[in-house]
Amino acid sequence: MTTVKASPEERWLWAYPFSLPVGATSGSFVVRLPQLADYIAVLNGTGATLNYAPGQLYAQPSDAVAVEPYIYIGLPIQTTDTVTVFWSSSSPIAPSNSQGVLLFSNLTIPVSGGPMTTGGVSQNVQVTNTVTAQISGTPNVNISTMPPLPPGGNTVGGVTLPQVTAALGAALPADALLVGGSDGTDLRAIATDATGAVKIAAGNNTIGNVTLSQVTAAPGAVLPTGALLVGGSDGADLRAIATDSTGAVKLAAGGNTIGSVILAGTANLIQAAVQGIVSTNQVTINTTATALFSGTVSGRSIAIQNLDTVNKLYIGTSSVTTSNGFPIPPGGTYSMDVVPGSTITIYGVAATSIQVATLVVG
Repeated sequence: MTTVKASPEERWLWAYPFSLPVGATSGSFVVRLPQLADYIAVLNGTGATLNYAPGQLYAQPSDAVAVEPYIYIGLPIQTTDTVTVFWSSSSPIAPSNSQGVLLFSNLTIPVSGGPMTTGGVSQNVQVTNTVTAQISGTPNVNISTMPPLPPGGNTVGGVTLPQVTAALGAALPADALLVGGSDGTDLRAIATDATGAVKIAAGNNTIGNVTLSQVTAAPGAVLPTGALLVGGSDGADLRAIATDSTGAVKLAAGGNTIGSVILAGTANLIQAAVQGIVSTNQVTINTTATALFSGTVSGRSIAIQNLDTVNKLYIGTSSVTTSNGFPIPPGGTYSMDVVPGSTITIYGVAATSIQVATLVVG
């Protein structure tokens, strides 16, 4: 066992050489560290797969991280002072492939080796953590993530990224990183207007499976072929939204419900309520359902008064009776708001012959 401490980073590095029993195919051992470690490097020169589980004195193989045979790899671990190592081999361990080394530290352990053949000959390097490395020769390097580049110019291999500053709307700097596209053959810068909005090429433009046609027409002109027409549904079919000659949207004939409408001002409400009496009528009814009002309403409200001083009036549909009708007491009045132009029929019935009056107000 070897302990190394360096300045000024206050790094400590602890090496734990190990030897697997010759002839065996599996086993485990526990490493107790002199200090809490944050990183581990495994130089696995054995023919076995090592599985290490940090922070658990009696860990299970299912908790462990696997390190394949003949590999050198550095990884961060949870801060711990105990590591359990499980190992297994498809064939009995031989003297030539029985040894390895575990390295522990409080700081990142740089990786300078890699997978090895059975004799310790270094091959490719696999790096999965932030490391300091010096690469010579003509290696292939596959980097999945990189830290942010510092301000100013940065050299990445043979590529220099210059620091370029320019205000929005200023002339394009010579060394700017310009985003472009292809016209099918040549590189083209993506065009924008003075506000930075992306321009669309003149003519027809295909966006996915949707083709937007270029159509020009003056307001009030005949609807051009290919125009983008806004429409709606009548419940079954597509219908274009109708407007008048000024472009104002038309409402369908009859009553139209538009959410909740607030009418501002008192004068208009009073004027609508006192436009006048449209019609009056009196009907004698008895035990048979009789129509009190039937037809198209030309007003906004209908009032029904029971003129009898003793018997109740019952109103409803054509099947109304004294048992299911809405009762109006002797001398009582019932009024309802209606939609002008709608067709309404109201029936009445009583236990005996009585007189009923109706009033329609516009």
